[in-house]
Amino acid sequence: MREDPREAGQGVTLQAYDLREFVCPGHEACPGCGAALALRLALKAVGPSSVIVMPRSCATFSQGPFPYTSTRVPIVHAPAGTAAAFASGVRAALDAAGKKDMAVIAWADPEDASGAGLAHLIRAALRREDIIYVLCDAHTQKGKDAKERLSAIIPSVKADYLASATPALPHDFDAKFKKARSLGGFRFIHVLATCPGSAGADPSRSIEIMREMSLSGAFPIYESDNARGAQLKTEE
Repeated sequence: MREDPREAGQGVTLQAYDLREFVCPGHEACPGCGAALALRLALKAVGPSSVIVMPRSCATFSQGPFPYTSTRVPIVHAPAGTAAAFASGVRAALDAAGKKDMAVIAWADPEDASGAGLAHLIRAALRREDIIYVLCDAHTQKGKDAKERLSAIIPSVKADYLASATPALPHDFDAKFKKARSLGGFRFIHVLATCPGSAGADPSRSIEIMREMSLSGAFPIYESDNARGAQLKTEE
């Protein structure tokens, strides 16, 4: 397990990130949007050779009106509940075209992952589809029971890589997405990305809220490098 996130100087300004920006100014995300920050840091870690499959959510709307987008990688807009299925199809198409080095990221919200899209998610994990499935979670009370069931189901279907992260702990976040990029098979990352509107908080406090939730254990930070048959390793 890598260094404890609480001891890794997460707030240090000078970071070893890719200096290129793949989420550009002009997006329509709300001030303090945790999802926009998470997407920005995720693409810095995964790199430009990627395709994002994004079902209907506020993250989809924040990219701008079709055919324009603020994100410098291809985005496939998918119907609600189909993130894993669409990502599997994109993966197959890229493989057929000889572009196996391209990463496919399914960027879904809890409603997609634990609702209508749960069956697609489970089947993609069981088939070991070569995709990175990101559950971008504002951590609201809505769908809490479904998310708890999802957290119990994912380890049982034996994902190849399983982790949780938040952009408020950027070193940990960057390392986990780079790790996921380096692996094959089905990779699942649960991301805490607070929505200031849902939380009823000042947008300037987004980072503080996410950091306190993760370090206090309200949103557990964990990782399993080999989730198939392995126990989750949780940051105590």
